[in-house]
Amino acid sequence: MTLRVPATISATFLSALVLGGCQPVFDPRDHETIPATVQGMWGMTANDCVPIRDDANRLTVVTVTALTVYKARAKLAKVTVRKATRIAATYDFSGEGQTWRRHITLDVLDAGETLIRRDIGNRAIPEPLRYLNCAMLLESRPHWTAPKFGVITRPCRFPKVRQ
Repeated sequence: MTLRVPATISATFLSALVLGGCQPVFDPRDHETIPATVQGMWGMTANDCVPIRDDANRLTVVTVTALTVYKARAKLAKVTVRKATRIAATYDFSGEGQTWRRHITLDVLDAGETLIRRDIGNRAIPEPLRYLNCAMLLESRPHWTAPKFGVITRPCRFPKVRQ
């Protein structure tokens, strides 16, 4: 089959027609999620990336629609800015018998190595918080493992049972 194009159709129109099908499809639900580059486990120190440690209380886990910060869980309520490496949104927090709402901006810097968290509003943390990407720390610490459910743990070594 041969496609015949009338001479009156410009090359610009034809290229726009052909390339128009190559554009990514916009999914409106993407605006209601946290960008993939922001998702993951983030710790203020390397020790925070090992949740079984007693002093790992500054670990932040970011999922598609929620944050977990120490003993508090925050559900994404309203997105105000969403870019590939940034989200500014309002979160509904709950933890230790309390609930509160906070506006937080999360920025990923240094090719994904660093997350900067800025809280805005009443009782907000006044200074930005700097987190390390726990997944990138795994590369330099091969004795840590990351199971499929997303929590970094140390490999289990069970004692031999005497019979």
